[in-house]
Amino acid sequence: MGHPQDPVLFSGTLRSNLDPWGEHSDAALWRVLGAVQLKGVVAAAGGLDARMAEAGDNLSVGQRQLFCLARWVRLLTPTHAISPPDTHIPILSFEKDDTHLNLNF
Repeated sequence: MGHPQDPVLFSGTLRSNLDPWGEHSDAALWRVLGAVQLKGVVAAAGGLDARMAEAGDNLSVGQRQLFCLARWVRLLTPTHAISPPDTHIPILSFEKDDTHLNLNF
């Protein structure tokens, strides 16, 4: 038996779904969204302050799953892990091929 993979999103803004406590800069949030291939989708929707429909209905199922992945990664990584490179702190990065997403800290 598999694990449920239904993405859970809330009405509000895309920003509040990604960073509910407002702990990260816009640049950090955009980097995480870019890493999971959602930067263009969020930009086209109107940016971080665009409204998230109830249950994320304004995103496809796959986009909802990627958005939840971005939130999970953002929650697991301390603020400094997604800081700019000039701070000499390791950056969270992703490598994606057809079937795998590798997280590199």
